[in-house]
Amino acid sequence: MESQLSDQRVSDHAANLSQLCGQLLPMRQSEMWLTAQLPRLIEPHRSDITPVTVQLRRDLGHQTQSVELTFYTFS
Repeated sequence: MESQLSDQRVSDHAANLSQLCGQLLPMRQSEMWLTAQLPRLIEPHRSDITPVTVQLRRDLGHQTQSVELTFYTFS
């Protein structure tokens, strides 16, 4: 009985963690997008700002997660 209870707790914790990560990822992506917009908002008329976009993919076994990051270089 104790083993079953332990397994249930582990399962509940895993489900809670999965749900939390599902909520945090969109928030983090939003933060990264806003951060990427800063150079344009601060100095919109600078012609020496060059965007460099990188796409990252992560295989989660049952699905692939993709995130696109844009960095800005100043010449």
